[in-house]
Amino acid sequence: GQSVLRAALAAPTRHAWHFGSAEAVAHLGALAPGADWSGTVALASHPRIAQAAQAAGFLRVHPVGAGWQGLAEAVARLESGPL
Repeated sequence: GQSVLRAALAAPTRHAWHFGSAEAVAHLGALAPGADWSGTVALASHPRIAQAAQAAGFLRVHPVGAGWQGLAEAVARLESGPL
C-alpha cells in the first residue's frame, strides 16, 4: 500500500502503473494529490483510461492489450528498454 506509493513517488522512473479503469487513475490521484507523475510510465487498457492518465500528469502512457497476456507483453517491453 503506502510503502509502494512512497517508493514510486521517490523513484518514478523505476515504476510503472497499470490502470484498468479511469476510476483507478482518480483514486491514485486522491492518494497522492499534487504528485508529479510526468516521469512515470502508465499502462492503460483502454483509450479513455489513457486519457485519464494523461490528464493526471502521466506523460508516458502506453496501451496494453487485453488480459494477462497483454499486460505480460507490455511488462516485457518495459524490461527490454524504453517504450
